[in-house]
Amino acid sequence: MDSNQQLQGITAEYLNGLKKALSIEISVRYFASRAGAFAALREGTIDLIETSTEAEVKVLGGDDRRLHFYPNRALFQDRHPA
Repeated sequence: MDSNQQLQGITAEYLNGLKKALSIEISVRYFASRAGAFAALREGTIDLIETSTEAEVKVLGGDDRRLHFYPNRALFQDRHPA
């Protein structure tokens, strides 16, 4: 975050790339804890947690099969499972 509370760094670059590639609007939400972010992901109120570890997914994500983990990339929820 910069002094104007704007997201900076690689996360900002990833999100900007997604926004342009998919022609979508992206809003960033901040959580007081990682557990809160994972709860929001499971509840479907957010779609993506930009960074996470496999261990964190196992602890905070539980056995939710809708959560997909890609090392060094992103964690997201599949809202339309096959």
